[in-house]
Amino acid sequence: MPAKKHWVSVLREPLLQFLLIGLVLFALDHFFSNSRSDPKQIYIDADRVAWLVGVFQEGQGRLPEPEEIENLIIKWGQNEVFYREAQALGLDQGDEMMRSRLILKMRNILFNRIVQDPPSDEVLKQWFELNREKYDIPERYSFEQFPITELSEIAAQSLAVEIGTNGSPPEYQAQTRRYQRRPIANVKALFGENNAQQLVDSPVGQWRAVTSNKGWHLARITKRHAPIPAQFDEVKTKVSKAFMEISADMQLVEMAGEIADKYQLHREFERDQLPQIIASVESSTGGATRADSRTMKARAGASKDNQVN
Repeated sequence: MPAKKHWVSVLREPLLQFLLIGLVLFALDHFFSNSRSDPKQIYIDADRVAWLVGVFQEGQGRLPEPEEIENLIIKWGQNEVFYREAQALGLDQGDEMMRSRLILKMRNILFNRIVQDPPSDEVLKQWFELNREKYDIPERYSFEQFPITELSEIAAQSLAVEIGTNGSPPEYQAQTRRYQRRPIANVKALFGENNAQQLVDSPVGQWRAVTSNKGWHLARITKRHAPIPAQFDEVKTKVSKAFMEISADMQLVEMAGEIADKYQLHREFERDQLPQIIASVESSTGGATRADSRTMKARAGASKDNQVN
């Protein structure tokens, strides 16, 4: 029998075909397992992105924007680098630490390497002018509102006109809540962005029908408080602290970058999957921010706001 026909006959044997397929599968598994076990290779897939989106929503009360998702991925990758580098240094030996503790240890090691000289007044003044919006006191609003959740939109708008003419009935006066010197962010936390903007743009004293997650309210601006430009000498300590923190963060990023050069971050998802990931997180958590959490955010600045004269 010719040699060629002999090999063809041998290759047709089912047992040999089974063995060859097994060898191929074993080789592929070995290749991919070795790739996955390489500590310098970091993989982030759609499930991990969905987890990051869920954590963000739980903390912020809203879904992240696409650029915020990118920052979440970068931050997660940096933390993963810190985690693996801490393991490589043996920081987890003899201790059942949580991942976050190892990351914190690695950050502390890098922070201890940071060297900072106090900035001059000239440098601080330049920083202050570039970031003035962080120190100026913006326009504030005193306003009041009461719920009318039992009414429809048309009825709420009609009541706003009636009260504007005849005054607020006693049954609503008892429910009226008043807020002093609040930034627009607090108004948005209560009523959402569109309603808040319409309210603060209204003439002082004019009642408006606005809605929240609890239903309709009537609200009006009672006084506008002009913005107050910050004076450098009054906020110098705060400016210096912020500058030093940013400077330290920049050094940390630079040192982290040098470490990260030893690693590769692999994205196991496509960018066009992000809307689907966000939608799945939104559907599993109920979507919109709860009204009471928005109210809590609005109240959070109250004590600080009331200190402003």
